Amino acid sequence: MTEVLGPSATQGELASAVNLTPDALSRALTGQRQFATLELVRIANYLHTSMHWLATGEQDPAATRVAARHSFDTIAQRHEAVDWSTERTAIESVASAFSQAFRDEISADPIAVPPSAVEAREALLRHDANYVRSFAEAVEAVFGIEVVRIPEATRPYSIEVVGRRIIVVAPHVNWFYQNWSIAHELGHFASGNLEPVEEAPVATGAAERDANAYAAELLLPERQLRAVDWSTMARSDIAENLWRWGVSTDAVKRRLAALRIVPGDDVREVLNMTTQKALRRHWVEPNKSMWIDEITDRMERANTRRFPSDLLRAHMEAVSSGRLRPIYLAWMLDTDPVALESELSPLDDAPDLDWMLGELGLDSASTT
Repeated sequence: MTEVLGPSATQGELASAVNLTPDALSRALTGQRQFATLELVRIANYLHTSMHWLATGEQDPAATRVAARHSFDTIAQRHEAVDWSTERTAIESVASAFSQAFRDEISADPIAVPPSAVEAREALLRHDANYVRSFAEAVEAVFGIEVVRIPEATRPYSIEVVGRRIIVVAPHVNWFYQNWSIAHELGHFASGNLEPVEEAPVATGAAERDANAYAAELLLPERQLRAVDWSTMARSDIAENLWRWGVSTDAVKRRLAALRIVPGDDVREVLNMTTQKALRRHWVEPNKSMWIDEITDRMERANTRRFPSDLLRAHMEAVSSGRLRPIYLAWMLDTDPVALESELSPLDDAPDLDWMLGELGLDSASTT
């Protein structure tokens, strides 16, 4: 009987998939021949596992783990599994940048993210009463979870690699979507439901609903919303709240509906606008300056690439010492790697000839 590998693949199918003859695979499995490195890579890819697991039977402590994700088909009203093959570029680029910098200093004791969004919010408020204005920086400072913004991210991700926990989002002028995405991913870290990326996990609707509920309570806490008189709130007041809470009109509308809070006509009118339009039309900017437009400034800051300073510093030091090539640093800085390598390449330790002659009391002209 043919041996079955995994839930469906036979030994013969595996041999064919990795360009081995059935006899060669059989002899390798029984120890009569050694696997070549390329063969192991192909087998790991085919079985959706890692080289470390093939060699040891254990999970690689430096392996990349992600929170299972899905997309929501609004027409069919159902959750669709993410095609991980199209998502791996962003995940692996970020994971490789962190792994190269910190593989030799894996942290075993990360700061725990409270399972309760109420506790997480209290911790953030102790750090900064206006934490949503610099949400990425606050999450890094309070929970040690680093936030990356890259255009390659087609959707937000929670990633864990070499003991570092990372939230990845895309740059976008709508800072309120970023805030919600960061809060949502924080919910995944709070529940601890990250799995090795090789296993291509499929998210359940329940996991995503739990993460959304975490984000909702973190950014729009029920106690705070019930303390507000939504029936008489003025348009300028709801606009001020949108600015202060750092959320979208749609998020507030959905949250009120979930809590069965009925808003007044003015509130409904504002919440039916896009967030940018609601703010432009109804928000009264304090300390207005002719030099800085607060809304535009917030849009520009949210629409830039972002990497944690310790990651950039580690790569700069490694490139300057010659330990790393500048490929990932150039990608993070969005610059030319050749120019960067020239700027940061290690100093030539060979002494300059003119300097040596000068030290000997000679000059270059006298030696010719």
